Amino acid sequence: MNKDIKVLFENQDYLYITWEKDELANEYIVFGTNKVFNNDLIWTTDNNFAIFDKKFINNYLSIKIKYIRKDINIVQDLVLGESNPLDLTNTKYSKISINFIKSYNGITLSFESNGIFDKYYLYEKIDDNFYLIAETEDFQYTSDRIVEGNIYYVEGLIKINNIYHKRGMSIDYVCNIQKKKKSKEIKISVVIPVYNSELFVSRCIDSILASTFKDIEILLIDDGSTDNTPKIIDWYQENYQGIVKVFHKENEGVSITRSFGIQKAIGEYTGLVDDDDMVHPYMYEKLYNAAKKEKSNIAIAKTYIRNDINNHNICLNVPNPNKDEYRVYDYKEMQKIKNNKSQENIYFVAVWNKIIKTTIVKKHKFYNKNYYEDTAYTRMIYSYIDKFVFVYGAYYVWEKRLRKTVGSASTLQYKKISDDPNIIHKLFLDAILYGLEKGNSKRKEYLLYDSILEIKGYLDKTFKSTPKNDKVYKIYIDKIKELNKKYDLLNNIYIKKDKETLKLIKELIKTK
Repeated sequence: MNKDIKVLFENQDYLYITWEKDELANEYIVFGTNKVFNNDLIWTTDNNFAIFDKKFINNYLSIKIKYIRKDINIVQDLVLGESNPLDLTNTKYSKISINFIKSYNGITLSFESNGIFDKYYLYEKIDDNFYLIAETEDFQYTSDRIVEGNIYYVEGLIKINNIYHKRGMSIDYVCNIQKKKKSKEIKISVVIPVYNSELFVSRCIDSILASTFKDIEILLIDDGSTDNTPKIIDWYQENYQGIVKVFHKENEGVSITRSFGIQKAIGEYTGLVDDDDMVHPYMYEKLYNAAKKEKSNIAIAKTYIRNDINNHNICLNVPNPNKDEYRVYDYKEMQKIKNNKSQENIYFVAVWNKIIKTTIVKKHKFYNKNYYEDTAYTRMIYSYIDKFVFVYGAYYVWEKRLRKTVGSASTLQYKKISDDPNIIHKLFLDAILYGLEKGNSKRKEYLLYDSILEIKGYLDKTFKSTPKNDKVYKIYIDKIKELNKKYDLLNNIYIKKDKETLKLIKELIKTK
């Protein structure tokens, strides 16, 4: 027997509780322990649930259920369970707002709050009662069954030890779709390469349309899709004229597609998003305001990562002892974090959880290959930036579960090069050295050192126990020797200060 009373539904006015049903019981009596520790009979029912006005129920510290069972014409009173105390008066819930968006798939309800919950319960009011109509882990829900004029309510839950706990709630919202207007001044251009993404591209687009930041344009670059994707994105352009702009091109891969979109951007800043990911409603507002306040050319957000391993969701921790909204890093501080392989470096390596000054991204083209394009691009573009704003809120959802089965904008390119088993390592090295080739010449010494650290990290992790004559290992050694001939690694001012790296370079240069 489950001895806990569960809160199935709660809003500002009502509490709906339930408990495990006993097939032999023909009646349940609900008792409340009041503030002088006396038991009051507050409900009698033949069903395993009860609804209370919260003004009434807040008079009690805890609730218990008495099960009345009739067996062989003998009535027995059995107290089978008493709830844990329900903290009805002091629980503080995060506020969730609901915004309604016209979507290709119906109507999207966007849930705005100061964070991302692990799960959301969505309720609809019908005949003065609320009914659970959906559970979702996204901070939005889309359906063609959402009705304009109807009332909706949402709860946000977090997962602790595999148990969900309610930590956020909304008030009741009437579904009212406000027509979106083109902004007079575009401040952020969001570039999204799309390819064969009919199953999820609208989810991504809806999340950006629901942004609390209004001075925005969405550039959808169709990289030669062969499914229903072109029809879907054309629908958004037609229904969100001046806000959504669509471009169709032949399949060339994600890197060239991003560069194409960047050249079309007219905003003060540019954001890059993958078509299977999502953007929190507050993300662009938070990033833009922080970047402008600090007069920075870049702002970066924490990321909520969804893995397919046990359906596990994580948000890597970034120390924030002062509970600041954001922090400012200089170039070397940022590089130090980026090179930390154990924790939050993904926030700095990736391209999609950021906004970058458009004048900068237009001048310096995206790496034109489709492997490790993030690594190549961020290393290069960062060298032209002096001040980095890092916003502590987790505002980008990196969806790692869809791309494996559906593909990405670089599908064609993957097929072309997959026959060479060693090409992946050569491409990795090319990506690492792209920053050295195309980066800021004033930071050439550091870019070289940074590239060597990346190679060293890969060697330490992957080839620790590999024989020195291994073919793949030799690719990396040969690259080190090539770089030494060109740049004289042993006299690099940063390598000379790093004794461990200096020692490794000496050993590798001598390797036959």
